[in-house]
Amino acid sequence: MPGTIKHDSRSSTGTLFVCGYPNLWDHISTVRPRRIISILGPNDHAEWPSVTGVDHLRLEIDDVQRPCNGFVHATEAHIRQLLTFLREWTLPDRLLIHCWAGSSRSTAAALVAIAVRHPGRELEAATMLRATAPQARPNELMCRLADNVMGLEGRLVRAVEAMPEPRGVAGTDLIRIRNLGG
Repeated sequence: MPGTIKHDSRSSTGTLFVCGYPNLWDHISTVRPRRIISILGPNDHAEWPSVTGVDHLRLEIDDVQRPCNGFVHATEAHIRQLLTFLREWTLPDRLLIHCWAGSSRSTAAALVAIAVRHPGRELEAATMLRATAPQARPNELMCRLADNVMGLEGRLVRAVEAMPEPRGVAGTDLIRIRNLGG
């Protein structure tokens, strides 16, 4: 069905991919993305990936749910940077989003990406994400900020709150979401 948000676990033909840092280079080789969003904080103690020939957004955000001493929390400025980058993304270019574990900051950014492509379908996006990635724990602060900046009137926040509790722990799996056209 055109416009349906789909998950594809069998091929690398999807347009949106989410992963963690430990297997990032393997996933970059497999996916060959045109755009990458890296979300790492100083407390991840990881080097920023450097990939030539790829549009790359680097967001320095620790995985925290509120301001905490010694941590960099998400801000509306970060979300505006993310939205600008996402709105410049053209299909069928492949987009890879990663954070340290591939389960919190990156899945929050993936939900924002889907909300940009499919306004009003935030609950469907969160349901699909939970089915695709049972370990996903979208960063609530990032989602609240995105909801506010995008004027979603709480739809993204409610969609995340409606997600069943995550199962398992973040792993090395690559999350694939395809058919993000309108």
